[in-house]
Amino acid sequence: MGPIPRHGDPSRGRMCPLGWLGVASLCLGTLWAVPAEKRMKVDKPKAELTLYENLDLGNYEVTLDNYGDILDLSNYEELYDYKDLVSKIEVGTLAPRPKDRKPLPGLGETTAGTPKPQPPSSAGPVPPAPIPGQGELLYFHAPAGLHSCQLCLCLGTSVYCDDTELEQIPALPPDTAYLYARFNRIEAVRAADFSGLEKLERIDLSSNSISWVDADAFRRLPRLQELLLPENRLPALPELPRSLVHLDVRHNRIASAGLRPEAFRDLKQLQFLHLSDNQLDFIPVPLPESLRSLHLQVGQVLALALILVLFLALVLVLFMVLVLVLALILALVLVMVLGLVLVFLLVLVLFLVLALVTVLFLVLVLFLVLVLVLVLVLVLALVLFLVLVLFLVLALVTNNNIRTMHEDTFCDRQEQGQIRRALEDIRLDGNPINLSLFASAFSCLPRLPTGRFS
Repeated sequence: MGPIPRHGDPSRGRMCPLGWLGVASLCLGTLWAVPAEKRMKVDKPKAELTLYENLDLGNYEVTLDNYGDILDLSNYEELYDYKDLVSKIEVGTLAPRPKDRKPLPGLGETTAGTPKPQPPSSAGPVPPAPIPGQGELLYFHAPAGLHSCQLCLCLGTSVYCDDTELEQIPALPPDTAYLYARFNRIEAVRAADFSGLEKLERIDLSSNSISWVDADAFRRLPRLQELLLPENRLPALPELPRSLVHLDVRHNRIASAGLRPEAFRDLKQLQFLHLSDNQLDFIPVPLPESLRSLHLQVGQVLALALILVLFLALVLVLFMVLVLVLALILALVLVMVLGLVLVFLLVLVLFLVLALVTVLFLVLVLFLVLVLVLVLVLVLALVLFLVLVLFLVLALVTNNNIRTMHEDTFCDRQEQGQIRRALEDIRLDGNPINLSLFASAFSCLPRLPTGRFS
């Protein structure tokens, strides 16, 4: 191994200047980059100001005439070329484009599907539009001849005219099956009211003022099953359809002469016959075998009469007790006054004449008061008695008064062992008939009739 040179490697001396030269160039580049960024920030506002100097901002009013001079949009596509960056959008309409374009109608014109508005007329108020799905509910006081759905409420095949102040039956839809016209002021039923309504099954005209029904008003209804006419003023029954199942004519004025002979013989489907509170004096026969319920009782009229009798008797008793109490009070007052007068007479002889006059006057007044009270009580009792008698007479005259029945009213004497199992409800209570005298008339029934047996 040779000797190590004392002054080092000569290439090491050449590397030192090159290093210093690189460091110096790096520092100069850094110093040059900082002023360049500042010059870019300063030059950018100047360029924007130069761009806006070309616009005349003093007269910047855009109109249709100078729009192209102020804003130049011709180069927008060159400056912003999106090419394939935005997908193509095809715009169309849902409905096909019409071949012939027609101008829109003016203010005074209407289209074919739009009705032309009419000025209000003086014929009457315009009814409100019907509510979809809820029938048509309109006004009650309407001219005669209007459709029932313009007067009542129509739901499906049912027509409701309850409490609408009707004075006659309105025209009904041809598919009407159920009619309810209760609590109105209908006075008559005509044959034309139900003409052609072959689907009618139920007619309810309760609580009206019906006093007349045409003979064939209901006879031509082949499907009628329920006829309800209670609380009216019917003097007679019209002809009835053979399909009838339920007949209710309670609280009317039907007399025995108002029933046709054998009025119920051909009603082979009749099950409920309610004739209570009328003016019948015998049970209508023959009755169909299908009958299940027969009501001929005297209803609440006599019961109300009895209640009224008890009430009036109680009032009279209370009145007599009140009169007696008043008489006793007046007698005590009179005795006290007389005693005081005697005392004054003993003490003050000078006032004797005045005391006697006072006593006579008080006695006269008390006597007149007692006479007046007794007269009022007697008059009131007489008036109440007359009212009670009149009420009882009307109750007896205007109600059923069945006193007898035939032996074959319910049972056929010629048929041995007959049992009418269907007829379970017969009411004759309130009538003067003694049912115990006609035992053979209901021997075939499963239950005894309701009524008096003594």
